Amino acid sequence: MKNLEMLLTWETHPSRRLYAYEDLAATRPRFNVFTGEDERPDIPPEFRWYIERNHFGLPVFMTGVALDDDARKKLGAEAIAYGMDQQLPDGSFPCSDLHHSAAFFFESLARFIALAERTGAGDVEPHKDCLAKGLTWFNRRSAWNDDWWRDTLHHRFFLNPASCFLGWELLRGRPDAPAAIHEQAYSWMAEGLRRQRPDGAHTEMGGQDTGYHSCSILYGAVVLMTCELHPDFAGELRTSLRRAADWLLPFVGDDGAVDGSLNARTGPMSDERNRETGKPKDPKPYETAFALYGAGLVLEDDRCIETADRVVRALT
Repeated sequence: MKNLEMLLTWETHPSRRLYAYEDLAATRPRFNVFTGEDERPDIPPEFRWYIERNHFGLPVFMTGVALDDDARKKLGAEAIAYGMDQQLPDGSFPCSDLHHSAAFFFESLARFIALAERTGAGDVEPHKDCLAKGLTWFNRRSAWNDDWWRDTLHHRFFLNPASCFLGWELLRGRPDAPAAIHEQAYSWMAEGLRRQRPDGAHTEMGGQDTGYHSCSILYGAVVLMTCELHPDFAGELRTSLRRAADWLLPFVGDDGAVDGSLNARTGPMSDERNRETGKPKDPKPYETAFALYGAGLVLEDDRCIETADRVVRALT
């Protein structure tokens, strides 16, 4: 993988710490910090745990790296390991919303592996085994249904391929490397690029959404930053990323507040709409900061970096 020092700089930015604190439930106490299980008694059993919850182990671990906090590093690493331990023999996990939930975990697991030598994470061979088995499952058509979300949940066109591209970079050459997973990744992300609006927005649920638009930016940025891509595709992705950043920047005020008033999926009604599944959709300002900082690094755009820092100041 390329630009790992840049990735480390991104992962230790204060916006990552905000991401960690959100996932540690500092502001929305819902989850067991270690297991990711929702402990509220009114949540149906099938919605109490998702493997994506354990991807919070990465920002918690990286916060420990940034602050030289061994206890936080230990907690983050253990949360990732707990998620790995739930993996089934076929590579999947015992939860609902499975394909999407696993994509979050695999993407974070890949980042954790990539930075292991620089962060003192220790032996990551078990993590590579988990990633190889998981992405082999993930790449089977029988593992997912790609019809229902294509016209509504566009961030998946960037999250899914980020998991695959990063996994391919880390695993190629191993006998258990998932076959042709990078080809599937190109297909998904190319469709995401085609669906970007002329004004640069990545839509969600039929409209604009600063939170999920930020997700699309950050997953596009990590692929462009770390993966060896076909030159023409890399150029298209860079252009798309710049347009996406240009669209998002005006939604951040001088005070660092992110205007999500027109968001189609995240916002005030989301907690109530999604309460039963335990997956409320907040506007993700910390994710906007993290996404803009990563985009600023890879695009060498000081506007993005300065705006990310402004959001961080507003949140702290």
